[in-house]
Amino acid sequence: MLRYGLAVGAVVTSVAASIPRFFPWILTNDVAVQEAVRPLALPLMFGGLLTAPVAVSEGTLLARRELGYLAAVYVLSTALFPSIVFRVKKAQGPVIHVWACFAGFQLFRAMAFLGKIWLPKLWQKLLKRKEKVAVE
Repeated sequence: MLRYGLAVGAVVTSVAASIPRFFPWILTNDVAVQEAVRPLALPLMFGGLLTAPVAVSEGTLLARRELGYLAAVYVLSTALFPSIVFRVKKAQGPVIHVWACFAGFQLFRAMAFLGKIWLPKLWQKLLKRKEKVAVE
């Protein structure tokens, strides 16, 4: 499911990010705005691409009834994201920093959710390998 999510997410995100990067006139006729949105394509693409693993892993954790863990990640990420964006606003940072924050927000959630799903399995495999080496 994760592979399908990443594949579909990559296609959709590539199309969506290509609009501000290569076809900004679709969004506006204002040349100044067209030039301003071009650099936003890359963080938009990263944030969008990370949405697929977040959604797939959220579904897996919901199916496993890992509601406490999901709630903790939701609360933490939802508390952090606005505070970071407000710091960007206070510093009068460029809009690209807001989109970079969104990509970081999605990266945090993807790592938290995928880590909960895959790290225990990887840890067990690592321990089994160490046991085999110790026995030999």
